[in-house]
Amino acid sequence: MSWRIISAVLLTSLFGLVVSLSQHLKGVPTLRLDGSGAISYVQFVISVSEPGVFKSFFHGALGLFWRSKALLSFCAAGFIVLSTFGLWAIALFLAPFSGKAKIGAAAFFFPFLVVANYLVMSLGLAQDAKGIGRPEELLHRPFVWAYFVVVAWAGAGFYAYLIGNHPPRSRFARILAALFALSSFSVPLVCARNIQTFRAFKGMASYRMFNSVPSGLIKACLYIRKHSEIKDIIQDSENDPKWVITALAERQAFVAYDPEKTAHLWPTSLPEGMGERLKELTACKKMRDETSVTEFMRKYRISWYILEPGSKVAWPTSFLEKAVFHYDGYRVLHFSP
Repeated sequence: MSWRIISAVLLTSLFGLVVSLSQHLKGVPTLRLDGSGAISYVQFVISVSEPGVFKSFFHGALGLFWRSKALLSFCAAGFIVLSTFGLWAIALFLAPFSGKAKIGAAAFFFPFLVVANYLVMSLGLAQDAKGIGRPEELLHRPFVWAYFVVVAWAGAGFYAYLIGNHPPRSRFARILAALFALSSFSVPLVCARNIQTFRAFKGMASYRMFNSVPSGLIKACLYIRKHSEIKDIIQDSENDPKWVITALAERQAFVAYDPEKTAHLWPTSLPEGMGERLKELTACKKMRDETSVTEFMRKYRISWYILEPGSKVAWPTSFLEKAVFHYDGYRVLHFSP
């Protein structure tokens, strides 16, 4: 026990030291356990939740308990638990008590420790103020492993209560268990469709609505991939905000970022030098002669340029007609090194 206490103290001290020192590095997000990001994070999760009784109840409860810090914290914790684990939150409490005699103390308290740790991070950490990721990045991401632990543990608890710490003994029981395991795959097959969507937001109700790629753009990327060198640099007229073109063409982009289109998805702070490149590309679109555009592309070693139908440029029509690829309004311009 003495060695355990010494190890715990040393490791905790080391953890605190590393966290303290990491806050002086630009690439590390804000790590401060003061609870300042709890309410704004809960309000964010409520805003992206689908409309219904669940959302309306907690939205009204937060407004009702606004002046009571204790009730507000309890309401926020309840919302995070129910929105993360769903019905598994009920199973978490039923499973251990149904088979308490078969579960040791360490295994008994393990899932509750995980949930408590998850709530401390979600409601205790401050939101990131450095623009490394989204403000709620570290508050939100832990839900994945917490959900996995709760589901796996609750399922194992019910199995131990119904069958025990051994495989099903009778042939009928084994067949029934196998059929149940196979039938569980029907849940993700039915419910996984459009799982990474936000029905509360316009234009994001389905995966097709906000992540589909036009066939013309795909053909343009495949053309570049086929006719270019591996070291060639490409550029999209819309700055490829989701990195789709970079992935399909398999070539490095001069700029693959658009703060206006990705403000709700990606960091708010621009990487070093990105702002200057965005300004240069905007100025390039306003050029009115072929020579200036060509010199610009050669200056920054851009070999391929995809001009999308919705992009507005002041380039002369005669220059646009020199595109090496044209399909459904998408043009690919090639510039010699």
